[in-house]
Amino acid sequence: MYFIGWNQEENKLVASIGGHVTASEAKVFVDEAVRELNEVQVSGFSFELDYSCASRLDDGVIDTLNILQTYSKLRGAGRYVCVARDEREVEFLITNRLQQVLEGAEEYRLSVA
Repeated sequence: MYFIGWNQEENKLVASIGGHVTASEAKVFVDEAVRELNEVQVSGFSFELDYSCASRLDDGVIDTLNILQTYSKLRGAGRYVCVARDEREVEFLITNRLQQVLEGAEEYRLSVA
């Protein structure tokens, strides 16, 4: 299951996926998110990818989801936010993208809810 929607108050496109995410579901999700990104008519918006409610990610899913990070920037996103499943993932992602995090272009965090 997934949700993709524009938050006009925060100038943010949110793409959220949960449950057991298969490779084929991730592909459908990414295709839909790309369609939504193509509809965004403002620059400097934020793009938030939230997979914190995913109970399981099959092999290849993370690679597929990472397409959205690059594509959102190509479409004019000023900030990329990733909501990960646990602290270990957040730490790993921050370590791998430290320069972008320090520059404020990317954020990796846990769900606040």
